[in-house]
This record gives sequence, C-alpha cells and structure tokens, in this order.
Amino acid sequence: MTLDLENRASTVACGWVFVIATIALFASSGAAAKDRDSKKTKKAGSRDEIWVLPPGDYHQLLETVDPQDEVSGELRVRVRSVPNALHYFMSRECEELDRAGYDDKTLGKKLVAAYKKYKYHKDKALFIVTVSGSSGKSRPFYISKPTRHFDVKTKGRKAAMHIVEEKRKPRSKIWEVYQYVPNAPRKVGKKKLALADRHTFSFSSRHVSADHKDPIVLTVSGMLGVRSVKGGAGDEGLGVNERYNQISMFRWRDQIMAPLRIRIFPGRWRVPEPPRELVELIDRLGR
Repeated sequence: MTLDLENRASTVACGWVFVIATIALFASSGAAAKDRDSKKTKKAGSRDEIWVLPPGDYHQLLETVDPQDEVSGELRVRVRSVPNALHYFMSRECEELDRAGYDDKTLGKKLVAAYKKYKYHKDKALFIVTVSGSSGKSRPFYISKPTRHFDVKTKGRKAAMHIVEEKRKPRSKIWEVYQYVPNAPRKVGKKKLALADRHTFSFSSRHVSADHKDPIVLTVSGMLGVRSVKGGAGDEGLGVNERYNQISMFRWRDQIMAPLRIRIFPGRWRVPEPPRELVELIDRLGR
C-alpha cells in the first residue's frame, strides 16, 4: 500500500513538471515571436511611418526678419538675413514636397535626402544677397570673381563665406571698353568683366551662428559702375551695349564705385516661432 501511494505521488509530480515546462516553452516562444515582430516594426518604421509636414510659409516669414536695401552710385545691394538656415531650407523643401504629393515612402526618402543636404547649416545664420543696378540706366560689373568683391566682418575680424546657392550667375566675357578722357584721344581696350544683373546668392558662415548677437558688416567694393548717358549732336553718348559687349564710359578709375557697407544687427532680430511640426521633423531626421 505504501509503495503504491509513493508511485502515485511520483506520477503526479512528473505530470506537474511536464505542465510547467510546457507553459514555460509557450511563454518563451511567445516572447520570441513578439520580439521578432517588434524588430520588424522598427525596421520598417523608418520607411513606412506617416510623415507630417509643417505649414509651408515659414521660410517666407524668415526672409522678412531684417531686409535691407542699400544704393551706392550705380549699384544696389539687397540683403535678407535669415536667423536659422536649417529651418529656412527645410521649410522650403517641405513646401515643395507637399505640392508634389508624394506617397509616404517616397516622401520619407526625399526628406532624409534634404536633411543630409542642409544639415551642415544647422545653428547657422543665412544671408541672401541680390546685386543689381541702382536704376534702369545703371549697369554694375564684377571685375574679378564675384565673391572677391564681398567682405564680411564681425567682432572686428573677417568672417568666412560659404556660398550655398546662386541664381542668375554672372558669366565673365571680354568687353570692348571705350574710355573718353577730356582733352585726350579716346582709349580703346579689352577687359574681362561679368555683368551683375540681379545676381542672387546666399551664404552662411561658421563665424555667424543662429544665436549670434554681435554686429555684422557686409562690404561690397571694387566694382565697376556704368551709367547710360544720352549723347548730344554728333556724340555717341555713354553706356553699355550688351548685344555687342561694348562699354563707353569716362576714365576707368573714375568708374570704380566707392565701397558700399551694410550693417546688420542680429541682436535686434525678432525671430518668428517655428512651427512645432518643423521642429519635430528636424529632430526626427537628426536621430
């Protein structure tokens, strides 16, 4: 009798051990499956998640923070200071992508590419410069490489310029130059010049951050300025013939324009609050 009870107890104990082992096995399998599903979700999340784009006009608001327009002789220079370059570019890109109407997968790829392109400008200010004639009769020329005519200083030292974008890039050409000097024969020569016709470019600087507060001085110097003047009887007049690349003017040295200086005060900027969606999007792309 005692032996029979011991055998029964042993059988029951073995049964419980089997049940517990089976439960543990199922629990382990379920956890492993859940972990695999989680990994799949994370892997697919970067491509298949829904992307929320911010309102598309923030970059336009940034351009209105501190617009300046200065004239000197035949030269007009307009500068738009943008306090946060990365916010500006990503807002502009989002507006263009929203218009294109891409699906979420393609949109994600486009946003990642845009961020990689512009992330260098994170925490930097941006300056958009447009160079043109001061009037319909004025024609300014670059004598050398355009950027050599520009100088940026802050804290009493020269700041580096990094050209980001450029529109209506001027092309250097050989121009025939006719100089009229009082009481002297007309001088004829050839010069390699580039006409600045609404030339627009943007630049950032490693010396000017998004929270920069010190004054900045942008100087434009060494440019040639020619103004069209109607001639009298028997006089050809002065001006620029763009069709034949000819310039008629007074003495060369007298046509080199005086330096034009634009003073920018970042400490006075009133920066509009960026859309929450834009900040979250940049943070997400930067992870």
